[in-house]
Amino acid sequence: MSESVSSQSSNSSSSSSEDTDEIAFTDAAGNTVYIPFPLYGYETSVNKGMKISYKLANGTYRIYDRGVGYDYRTCRCMFLLNRANSEQLHDMFKDADKARAFSVTMTLPSGSGFFPFGPDKGDAGAFRCRLIGLDHLGTSDNPKGWFRTEITLVAESYPAYSVEAAVADGPIQIGTVTGLRWPDSGVSPDYRYAFNTTLTADGTPYTIDKWTNADSYETTLNLMLNDRGAQRLVEHITGTVRGNQFNILSVNGGYIFGIDLVTTGYYYVCRMIDNELSIIHNGINDFSVTLRAALEDTTAV
Repeated sequence: MSESVSSQSSNSSSSSSEDTDEIAFTDAAGNTVYIPFPLYGYETSVNKGMKISYKLANGTYRIYDRGVGYDYRTCRCMFLLNRANSEQLHDMFKDADKARAFSVTMTLPSGSGFFPFGPDKGDAGAFRCRLIGLDHLGTSDNPKGWFRTEITLVAESYPAYSVEAAVADGPIQIGTVTGLRWPDSGVSPDYRYAFNTTLTADGTPYTIDKWTNADSYETTLNLMLNDRGAQRLVEHITGTVRGNQFNILSVNGGYIFGIDLVTTGYYYVCRMIDNELSIIHNGINDFSVTLRAALEDTTAV
């Protein structure tokens, strides 16, 4: 992580007055600290209130979903701060009368470009959150004498936000979200045939075969998305898809689930098999979202 979220962020030593290019942290006593935006590469984790109960003999999963009310989101981000900013931030979060064990309000200016708790929750307004981790990683050699501080926050409430209209970036469709780019790094299929062979002491093989209906097909998609695609996909996955079946429409020759399965003229009917969704903001209009899914069926387009 080397570039700040806002190229216009102020890094002056003064934090006595509000700067529209800074984050404002306000504690319960009304104390406010202003600091520059974090570096790109910060990560949002959406922990869904779901439990992967078990995997059936036919390779499909059973999922228990307690509902959106049990979801929570965290943000892990790195700040590059001058001495004054660093001292003020640490003073707020280490003080038992300020934010050491209490929630804070993190206020972002309009159009900040910093999406702390996911692109679908926006980059402006007042976020109620609490510190769950702070690591001082020492001084920087470039720029010399500045301080690297990593903090992890958990969200408690979000400002109102509506996702923006789609801007098509590619041919992939996931659920009802269209116009997504084919993963730059390709896909990582994981298919397992449901037979097991053991060897006796003299090397004689014996095989138990559950037959082809029990073969399982899974995949991991490392998606690179523009901001609007990321907004729409994260909102759809966390709000609608969750533990339910959803469709993926691939490209010709995509082989999302490996060479065994057709790639054109069919939807892959899938189920998400991760409780946690990871979102990384790499740069301007550039998000990474990793999805892991299991195949349950195919159906004609």
